[in-house]
Amino acid sequence: MRVKTQAVSIFRIYNKIVRRAATENGSSANAEGRWRSPEKLIFLDSIISLLQGRILVFHNTSIPEVFVVELEPRRDPRGYFERVFCAEEFREAGLVDRFVQTNFSFTERKHTLRGMHYQIEGAEEVKLVMCPRGRILDTVIDMREDSPTFGKHEQVELSQDNHKLMYVPEGFAHGFLTLEPNSAVLYHVSQFYAPGKERGVRWNDPFFNIPWPVEAPNLSEKDASLPDFKPKER
Repeated sequence: MRVKTQAVSIFRIYNKIVRRAATENGSSANAEGRWRSPEKLIFLDSIISLLQGRILVFHNTSIPEVFVVELEPRRDPRGYFERVFCAEEFREAGLVDRFVQTNFSFTERKHTLRGMHYQIEGAEEVKLVMCPRGRILDTVIDMREDSPTFGKHEQVELSQDNHKLMYVPEGFAHGFLTLEPNSAVLYHVSQFYAPGKERGVRWNDPFFNIPWPVEAPNLSEKDASLPDFKPKER
């Protein structure tokens, strides 16, 4: 209760600051725009989570269905403990709360790229991705051709230090680039692996034009040989 009371106080103070800044600058839109920057909105997300008694914080991205999930580590002299998944909190956020498989990959070399993979025809899967060791650039592409964000991508750095996960919706291709050697990735999936329904797009496909930070990543033969993507006529 004490934490919630403190959160209420901070939230009220923040709103007073925003309103005062708007008044002093004579332009409500410009002032509030500065005070409601992405960094400050992340702060507000955390406050709202405290108000609701949540441990997980869900941040929006440029694609409405894609979320960054921020964990809240509880620290003590031994280290820390953090909850990675809670079905109740995911359900309250309107996200998939049932996963049928958990997969783990370990990559020895820096600048190794795995992806971009997805499943079709009833085997579309949601993924919840985390990096418990090392650092990766996690990347998703909207492959839903009837979507207003079709072809758009989102990239988020995940690491053992930033306590973030990527929530990947159905209909999205997924992959990642390792930014450090000996990086590990753990991800939950909502559908069983269906080899006959697996598809992929090449990391440097010109249709998607993803700005990777390396020009020649380490690739598997399978991922390197994926053909150019050809969208259906819309």
